Amino acid sequence: MIALTVRVVDEFRRIETAAEAATRRYLFKAAGYLGTVARQSIRRSGRPAAPGRPPHTQTGRLKNAIRFYVDRARQLALIGPTVDVVGIAGAEHEHGGRRRAEDFPPRPFMGPALQKTRPKLPELYRQSFK
Repeated sequence: MIALTVRVVDEFRRIETAAEAATRRYLFKAAGYLGTVARQSIRRSGRPAAPGRPPHTQTGRLKNAIRFYVDRARQLALIGPTVDVVGIAGAEHEHGGRRRAEDFPPRPFMGPALQKTRPKLPELYRQSFK
């Protein structure tokens, strides 16, 4: 007769906790990377950027206004220029707008930054599990 002893170890909670921590790390890395790419696309210049190109900045305020926030509970990240620093200028540059009775074309910087970083996001996610 053969004796067999089986011991079951429930590791589900430990694995779930590790996966949540890796996801948080990923969100911080991805948001920081996207913000950096967006900041680097904005150049200092006294002249406006060509329509369709990332905006220029004279003071650097738009560049410095790009921040990110990670909501751990909902597992999402918000990245973009903060309203308290540049008002609605970030949205107006991204989508175009009207200011002081003058229309100006879009000069997107967040959308193109996301498109540029998108291919690298899966690798950042994979690295978060190390």
